[in-house]
Amino acid sequence: MMDAKTGQIVLLTFVGPVPEEKKAKYFAFAQEKAKRLFEHPEHLTSEESKNDDLQQYGGAIRGRRYIYSFSGLPANGDSLVSLKIGTTVERLGVRRQRKIAKLAGATELVTEFSEFEKRVP
Repeated sequence: MMDAKTGQIVLLTFVGPVPEEKKAKYFAFAQEKAKRLFEHPEHLTSEESKNDDLQQYGGAIRGRRYIYSFSGLPANGDSLVSLKIGTTVERLGVRRQRKIAKLAGATELVTEFSEFEKRVP
């Protein structure tokens, strides 16, 4: 998690068990995504500036106060996790969630996750 105004990292942690050999890679990717999004204030997602040839991937989203970044899941899963964390921390509105999901190419995942959340007691 990065402060969207200053670019300072305020939280960097693992979620769940991470294989030792992948920790450095996931940390580096998560930080790169957040930094790149910070450098593009006109973007809501790192998906908008991704470049697979340079190993610059999607997975970060811009909230009102923070940039949320995640690495370690396939494709748009990183963006979904970032969006869900941002939604929880900042209570992002439905319109903003949908716009970010669309830009991140994660619309179907957000719909599936919302349906899953409805079924969980």
